[in-house]
Amino acid sequence: MNKTSLQIILNHFGRMNQILKLVEEMSELARAIVKAIMLFGLDAEKILAHEPVLQELADVIILLKQLGLTAELAEALTAEAEIRTARTIDRIGSGYYEANHE
Repeated sequence: MNKTSLQIILNHFGRMNQILKLVEEMSELARAIVKAIMLFGLDAEKILAHEPVLQELADVIILLKQLGLTAELAEALTAEAEIRTARTIDRIGSGYYEANHE
């Protein structure tokens, strides 16, 4: 999967269509994960290795990569991800999650 292929797909279907497709694929991923949990319990390795989960994860990743192709959006996403990662690290350090504030 390279940027050229992702751009061709995005150009063909259009940004709004791919946003709607992302919502559909995220819903399918959630359903696949729930079914895998019912099959494997809380075994994360088995859940993530389950073929339907892998397939839906791949679909979501493809769409996320397509939608993040513009430089401005990629920068905004990177900045937001850094903020949220730092916030989680701060919360871990402060005991936030141990206080059941998940």
